Amino acid sequence: MIVLGIDPGINGGFAVYDSAERELRWAQAIPTHETSEGKCVDVARFWEDIRDSASWAKMVFVEKVNGRLPRGPGGKVFGSAGPALFNFGYAVGQIHMTLANFGFSPVLLEPQEWQAGLRVPVGKRGSVICADRLFPGKKQLWRGPKGGLHHDIAEAALIAKYGAESRWAEEYQRQQRELRPTTPAATGSS
Repeated sequence: MIVLGIDPGINGGFAVYDSAERELRWAQAIPTHETSEGKCVDVARFWEDIRDSASWAKMVFVEKVNGRLPRGPGGKVFGSAGPALFNFGYAVGQIHMTLANFGFSPVLLEPQEWQAGLRVPVGKRGSVICADRLFPGKKQLWRGPKGGLHHDIAEAALIAKYGAESRWAEEYQRQQRELRPTTPAATGSS
């Protein structure tokens, strides 16, 4: 079964995983562009990037994000946290709407769940270490041309793998088997 995994946000990533082959097909950054308001998701490019995989993907797993404002002493909200949180939420909304246009209702995964399930070491670097271990032939996908690490792309790959091998994927496949016709022609008996 082919699934998509998404680490949402302006600096997010998405990945395609084939559970039958136990193979990461590809992973990349969520496309963005600069506007007068700053960096934002390039919805048209994201649409193009995801269009091909949408025709054969069965499920989408997206990391569930929290929307709490970071607070300092006395509960005061840090200076630019409000606008930054709004921009992040806006980007997540654009990603979800693109998925909805393809008919996907993504499964939201808590970060603690998929990280514990794959034994991801603590920290952003931990996601890259785990992705390197699970997908040794794909390390270049979450490394920049100068060797910089793109933990969001690595996390998308991990989310896709975890989702494809999760109880939700098993339940989906069970439901698909139950929906198959039980006529003699379909079962091969006469």
